[in-house]
Amino acid sequence: QTMAERVGWLLLAIIAASVLGVYADWKSQEEERPTIAPMICEACRGTVEHILEMSPEPRKRNLQQMVELLDDPEAICDIKYFERGGADFVDGEITYQKFKWPPPDMQKGCEVILGDFENQIIKEFLRQGIDSPGALARRLCYEKTTACASGGGATSIPDEEEEEDVEGGGEERGASGGGG
Repeated sequence: QTMAERVGWLLLAIIAASVLGVYADWKSQEEERPTIAPMICEACRGTVEHILEMSPEPRKRNLQQMVELLDDPEAICDIKYFERGGADFVDGEITYQKFKWPPPDMQKGCEVILGDFENQIIKEFLRQGIDSPGALARRLCYEKTTACASGGGATSIPDEEEEEDVEGGGEERGASGGGG
């Protein structure tokens, strides 16, 4: 082989190795990146917790209050809420004490939760009764929506009867006091 051929093969080998190295590095980083499903699940729990802080006590809630509260996603998904607890440096990485995900991700997740599950959130908050906040969050995030489903993601579970209850005014919840 001539010198030019050897150099050509050598260059080809170097390029191939570089491409494979970049691909392998990209794949390993991709595997390290968390999927959106766990973040949406955490955002659901954080969103429910924040709505609980913002809403009246269970016996005093009514449909109009809950609709008005959820009509202000900027307040519910305020990044300051998700920043509470501050950040810690652990093993050279920033970790957030209150939530597993950084505040901007939690804020976006909160917006997704409100957009996809508004009816279910209103219904479950009106039905809370004496349930603990944890029980309410579990029911909303794991049972009444797909926020924490194994497949993950945001798509509410359609339940025609439940939607009628919410849209119908929740008569059994004491939402009296006129139309609105």
